[in-house]
Amino acid sequence: KTCKLVDQAHNSLSSLPWSATLSGFSKREPVATLTSYLSRTWLSDIHENQLLDLLHTKLARQPEGLLTEVENLYFWKALEQRFWSGDREAYQKDQYFSCARGVGEMLQRGERNQLSLLVNISNTYWVAIVVDFSKLRVLYGNSLNHPPDPHIINVLTWWHHNHSTT
Repeated sequence: KTCKLVDQAHNSLSSLPWSATLSGFSKREPVATLTSYLSRTWLSDIHENQLLDLLHTKLARQPEGLLTEVENLYFWKALEQRFWSGDREAYQKDQYFSCARGVGEMLQRGERNQLSLLVNISNTYWVAIVVDFSKLRVLYGNSLNHPPDPHIINVLTWWHHNHSTT
């Protein structure tokens, strides 16, 4: 079965124009970025964002999936940057953070119940996070079974505080 799947993937890739760009994702990337999925190379931010785009699309096709906001890696980087800058008030004013504010406001108003994202830990592995506003909890998926990183908890607590009355 595995060999058949690999053969199908290779046949599909061989028919693609390698000079083209991928469409259907939030950011256009060269078709050649697909080759990493068939190798043992580390998946980059590009690949993780593509996987998050696919998850977003899958959830959007289900009515209950519309209550979950799936964000790309840039969302986390923006939150992290603002948290560590020390100028936390700029989060409320700076155009750069309008997406993060918008997501927080949708969660606060109940238009969305959950925020899902990936965070890279020390350039060695990824953790999956779901912030469930409706149930006031954070789900933390770490394949290495490590406890939640205090840095991540601090950033999420600060962000939640900006968009919650609790």
